[in-house]
Parts: sequence; structure tokens; C-alpha cells
Amino acid sequence: LFKYDFSSRKSVQLLKEFELIKNPSLSSDGKSIAFISGHTIYIADENGHNVRQVMEMKKEEKSSFYGLSVSSDGKRLAFGFAKDGIKSAELYTVNTDGTHLQQLTNNSYRDPNPEWSPDNKKIAFNSVRNNSLDHNDIYVIAANGGIETNLTNTSIVDE
Repeated sequence: LFKYDFSSRKSVQLLKEFELIKNPSLSSDGKSIAFISGHTIYIADENGHNVRQVMEMKKEEKSSFYGLSVSSDGKRLAFGFAKDGIKSAELYTVNTDGTHLQQLTNNSYRDPNPEWSPDNKKIAFNSVRNNSLDHNDIYVIAANGGIETNLTNTSIVDE
């Protein structure tokens, strides 16, 4: 993982000890970076120091993370995780100290790529409903769970 300084036009490598880093997410205050390596979520300060494990999801044959987002207050994480591959990724939240893991969605759809609202009350995510790649919409759900609301009705296929 690299950090790029636009003023000096130089990049600095962070987190050298990890072979593979997925879904890095910078907190809105720029003070922490959450990321995934393997089946584990980590968080570090903005310079890649003070790395600590937040939580680990059970590794199964096709399980994988799909997106990671830090809440604007830096206290919670939202992520997509599928136990069976991308076929049905569900949304979860967890506190950055690893407590209070909560599954927000439970369906047969793909619900990846969460993003927190600025007030941390809602989470937007894209979803492929009907398991059809030509129908990928944006939904929103309360950060503590509840009914999913469809915000768009579009097709990713250009007709």
C-alpha cells in the first residue's frame, strides 16, 4: 500500500509486512486506514504504524470480502462478505475495536461495496438483484439494520 503526497509528487510505501492488501479505506479525518489482508480486517494510523487486527471472518473455500468503508467518526467499519463467493455477499458492520459484529442484510443477492453517510446513520451499497449482472442498483440501509431502500432503477447494459 502506498501513500501519495500531491505537493511533493512522491509516494511512500506503507504496510510493507503484508503480502496482499485489499479494499483500503481512509477515515474521513485522514487519521486511520482500514484494510483487508486474507480473511482479516486491520486498522492502522495514517502512516501505516500501530497496525492492529479488528476481526477475522471464517475462511471457507470461496469466501471473500467485497468492499470496506470507515465511518466518518472512525469508530465503525462496514463491509461486504460472501461465504460462497460473490453469489450472495452480505453487508456487515463492526466497531473498530472488533466488538459488535452485526449482519445487516440476509438474502440471496450480492450486496457489496458499502459507503457510510456523513452522519453515520445510513450505509449505501450497490446490489445485483435477481442475480443478473445487467441490473446493479444503489440501495441504502440504516446503519443498525432494517429495510433496504432502492435508490436507483438502472441497467449497467447500455441499450
